[in-house]
Amino acid sequence: MFLDERDLSPAIDELSHIFSLSNKDLAESKKEYYITVNYVLIDTQYTSYNFSQDFLLRDTQQYFLLMKEFAGKTLDKLFEERHKYHLYPTRLNGKFAEVICKLYPQIDRNNPPDIYHFALYNDKDTIADKNRGTRSPRIYFIVGECGIIYPIFFDPYHELNPIPEINH
Repeated sequence: MFLDERDLSPAIDELSHIFSLSNKDLAESKKEYYITVNYVLIDTQYTSYNFSQDFLLRDTQQYFLLMKEFAGKTLDKLFEERHKYHLYPTRLNGKFAEVICKLYPQIDRNNPPDIYHFALYNDKDTIADKNRGTRSPRIYFIVGECGIIYPIFFDPYHELNPIPEINH
């Protein structure tokens, strides 16, 4: 199947709805509703950061442990604990912009949806390196209404939004 032949209609409908959300809608979504997960926007095969990549057992276990921790919390509550989860906003620039716009070209670069990422795990003294197989996986997601989060990418080597090089 070529990229242009895929049926994105459910995802495009959902994105259209997300784009129509007001700032008030998003603020209420983050504050008043417990998190639920919707997978309609997930990349399963179209970019290098899809969810069909090889997951290590640790990746899979940590994903479900975090989803269990996230359940019954609002996004605002998670933001209060952002350091624990390495939960941060993701700007639509650089490699991330290239990849998400490849998956969803209709995303407005000037007015993108609320996008965040969290770490599955972070080895404090180790920097992710694909060549050495050193992982520091991130999950990227879009925020919708009523506390819905939409996972989109799995970034096992922290390449989409990397840590700036540290000069030794």
